[in-house]
Amino acid sequence: MDNITQLHNTYAYDLIIIGGGTAGLSALKHAIKYTNKVLLVDDGPRGTTCALTGCMPYKSLINIANNNYELQNLEKDIYNQQSQIDLVKALENVRKQRNHFLKYIEEDFKELSNHIVYGKAVYRSANSIHVDDKVYYARSSVIATGSSQTIPKQFRGVSKFILTSDNIFEQKTLPQNIAVIGLGAIGLEMSQALSRLGINVTAISNKPNIDVVNNKQVTQKITDMISNDCDLWLGCNLQVKKSPDGKSVIISDGFKQKEVDALFLATGRVPNIKNLNLAKIGVPTDPSGIPYYNKDNYQISNFPIYIAGDANNDNAILHEASFEGTTAANYALKNIMINTNKHYSEKYVPLSIIFTNPQIAIVGNIPEINSPEIVTGEASFDNQGRAVIEGENFGLLTIYANKYNGCIIGAEMLTPDAEHFAHYLSMAITHNHTVEEALRSPFYHPTLFEGLKTALKNTYKKLEIKNRPTKTMKQNI
Repeated sequence: MDNITQLHNTYAYDLIIIGGGTAGLSALKHAIKYTNKVLLVDDGPRGTTCALTGCMPYKSLINIANNNYELQNLEKDIYNQQSQIDLVKALENVRKQRNHFLKYIEEDFKELSNHIVYGKAVYRSANSIHVDDKVYYARSSVIATGSSQTIPKQFRGVSKFILTSDNIFEQKTLPQNIAVIGLGAIGLEMSQALSRLGINVTAISNKPNIDVVNNKQVTQKITDMISNDCDLWLGCNLQVKKSPDGKSVIISDGFKQKEVDALFLATGRVPNIKNLNLAKIGVPTDPSGIPYYNKDNYQISNFPIYIAGDANNDNAILHEASFEGTTAANYALKNIMINTNKHYSEKYVPLSIIFTNPQIAIVGNIPEINSPEIVTGEASFDNQGRAVIEGENFGLLTIYANKYNGCIIGAEMLTPDAEHFAHYLSMAITHNHTVEEALRSPFYHPTLFEGLKTALKNTYKKLEIKNRPTKTMKQNI
């Protein structure tokens, strides 16, 4: 593409997007509906975090691990044999599935190639971006550079033993003893999955509790679940060092120690914005280096620069990144074009799913549990009919509702197939449905959804609503 210069205050591009991940591609696809003067700058590797090192390969590995776990239990209970998983073939299968999904990203890049250049982008000013040896000028830009795995300083002396999302799926096989460091969503998923692949796992957090949900009873269930699969170390002041022979790592917390073959780090990710030169063009940042931006339109201060997806360090979830990329592009174009008048201020209901087994899900803006305006209703899955039949009878579902108008406002759960409960409840919240309205739905027998009905009924009993339903409605409830 020819070098572009700025002439007579006319910019070569209406919008430049930096980064070709989920947020960047969503921004590009939206922008080209309204103008052809759009450019995306990408410096690789080709593919979204989700497809390359995130959601899809993780879920592929988790699926294999859960199938192996179920097979082992089935053979123990019914058959006389014991199958042995082949980790080499398991990882080959993960890569095969990962490459299947990457193929569709490649097709997007080919289809949009007239709007894409490759190289490292650096801001020279708020309206000019240097890409290798060329400068491109635009009225506005969107930063969608994604994020990268962090390696805390304490682990740098044992770097050859470290596994992360960037390299674990490239391994030919996996060692027998792995410590998982960090118990957020990825740490919980991988702790259980690695264990169910036959690996001895030590799951470690420096926090005293697993704090992915607010509800203490659900938290205890999650703790029990992970303890069943792994050696769980909580509140750990972890120390690591190489073994005397240099072939493994010794982990300790001052009270106990263990020798492991590898460390899987799930210690968080940082936005890829360090090398964009934002400070030199005057962009103000918070103490962690993230630009201050408007969370309604994603604009950075008063600059014609927007930031979306993992780059803004807010909510690293694919559907959120897609929404943010589209919204950022829309507002960036609104400054210059009158025909982009669609508003995107209505954000999705917060939804988070952790793919352990049982699954963990959080829906809605979870309120203070002790608020006088909030009531809760629970349902245990420990003896829920369908869960017992499926051999998945473990878990707890908690629903939060407004005490006075009955509206469902959130839920936290550890249940079989929590992803389905979570989506049902997110739609209910989106449309301002009450507990009463949700109970008008049929709940087929025997299904896991009967557990949801139990939680809704227990919530309904605590409501204080003036207009109670008719006698017929009460009978249905």
